[in-house]
Amino acid sequence: MSSMKDGEIIPPAIARRVGRHHWRPMVRWFDPRLLLRTLVQLLVARVFAVYADRRERDAGQPLDGPYRYDDVDSLWLDYVADLGDGWNSTATVAGVLAERQLQVDGECLPHGRVLLMGGDQVYPGASRAEYLSRLESPYYSLKPVSAPDSPRDLFALPGNHDWYDGLASFSRLFLQGRWFAGWRTRQRRSYFVLRLPQRWWLVAVDVQLDNDIDTPQLEYLLHATRDIGAGDSVLLLVAVPYWLEEGDSPLRRNIAFLQRRLVEERGAQVRLSLAGDLHHYQRHAGADGRQCVVAGGGGAFTHGTAWQPALAIQADGGKLRRAAEFPSATASRLALWRLLFFPLLNPSFALFLGGLLALLLWGADAASHGIFGGAVQGGVLPGLFALVETLPASPFLSAALLAWFGGLVAFETPPAHWPARRQRVVRWLAGTAHAALQLWLAVWLAVDWMPRAVDGPFVFFLAWLQMLLVLSAASGLLFGAWLLVGYQLAGLHRQNAFSACRLEDWKNFLRLHVAADGTLTVHAIGIPRVCRRWRMVPAPQHRAGAPWVEPADGVALAARAVRVDKVVVSPASAGNGQSGA
Repeated sequence: MSSMKDGEIIPPAIARRVGRHHWRPMVRWFDPRLLLRTLVQLLVARVFAVYADRRERDAGQPLDGPYRYDDVDSLWLDYVADLGDGWNSTATVAGVLAERQLQVDGECLPHGRVLLMGGDQVYPGASRAEYLSRLESPYYSLKPVSAPDSPRDLFALPGNHDWYDGLASFSRLFLQGRWFAGWRTRQRRSYFVLRLPQRWWLVAVDVQLDNDIDTPQLEYLLHATRDIGAGDSVLLLVAVPYWLEEGDSPLRRNIAFLQRRLVEERGAQVRLSLAGDLHHYQRHAGADGRQCVVAGGGGAFTHGTAWQPALAIQADGGKLRRAAEFPSATASRLALWRLLFFPLLNPSFALFLGGLLALLLWGADAASHGIFGGAVQGGVLPGLFALVETLPASPFLSAALLAWFGGLVAFETPPAHWPARRQRVVRWLAGTAHAALQLWLAVWLAVDWMPRAVDGPFVFFLAWLQMLLVLSAASGLLFGAWLLVGYQLAGLHRQNAFSACRLEDWKNFLRLHVAADGTLTVHAIGIPRVCRRWRMVPAPQHRAGAPWVEPADGVALAARAVRVDKVVVSPASAGNGQSGA
């Protein structure tokens, strides 16, 4: 990286990606190539998790104490999670975070001395190139490197996507004392402890891919928190909202064990839990004043808040209720109508669907010497029966049809809080119905569009290409409508429905303040609509320390920020209670 003396030099590798042609769109999660690559990365990452756990390699480092920020009476911190996706969303959040202060509801909120990144810093998977283009480029563009005489510190907690390369890229970026835009990194492990003012502690736990806490990490956390005493307050940072886990899950057991060893046995209390992973803002409040906050709006596609479990959730013997959310459930439902444009939002997946159906129809037509030509007069049902009659004579076609039904059954994702038996029944019924509808649609189209006369190879090719495009558009539209109806009626496809929509808006981050009286105030900052038009700041107009890009629509980034929630968390020493606004 370049010298820090200038205060505004962008590293050359990042500067080459600041130009407009390097501004990345939102990840297309339904791209078949991406799905295959992500599956391979996940399988490889799980091998690393078993045989080459990065956290185990950190065991040889000395057990240093916590990073100390208790030398002041009060402290501001920022928290952002689920960051590096499309340029528009990531850069908008980066620009608002970089502002020296925000004016919201008549209050002035200064930027945090510490920035906490809460997991999944990049999508779709960890690699040096993806971090560079999807995370570093927007952050450096909106916040050039700051001078070392007024540093702002950065601590990052890895999520499952950061682990897809065994934490190699994450370690290079965050664990080597490098500068990151206007922030300096300090941590040497993927987990850390901060000692905050007024007897507050921040404990960040890396649960890796398998939701476990390794022995070296436990030893470090026990050592770094050895001074926690009775009446102290703890802010617990985890990449996954463990309080939403169903039943007695491994993650909930591990976090409960950790809280007991680090906090409860020493007379302290966890007063605030923070997590990302779900790409929206949602706060759950306990009767004892404890707050659990999901804030995964740093740049990734937005998850809706409709069809979340109607909490109360059992947590540590008490119950949590849903106290605030962003976006609203109504806005979430309305946003999903974008699924009716599924073929346009996910063209490669629509072509994949159409191609599979075209191959099935071609195989059936060839095996029966033209069943669809004979079914024209009879309609769709005779065509379906004729297709089924060809199966005994074609093992390949039979296997392909079973794979088609099995794939759509496996794709169905009932809500996790449903009983296991109900999930299995719904998965089989819904998946089979979807596969049958897709097949019925394909046969119906084949009756009118299946090429039957060969007037030459070129004409035959054009006819099949036309049929492929028609099948792709129709099956893609049906696929999107199926996601929409399943979510709206029963809460199915919560993850897949929103990843297919690729929603850029409704981003969020947190601004936290530990006050001199020991209270911790959480300001949830929402960005209802991100910037979609940008321009490079011309070199003659660029000021030292200013962003390298700016909105081209005339609306300042700070003006897009609103406060969507505010809660004041009392310290453990003050007993129960909290106030919100």
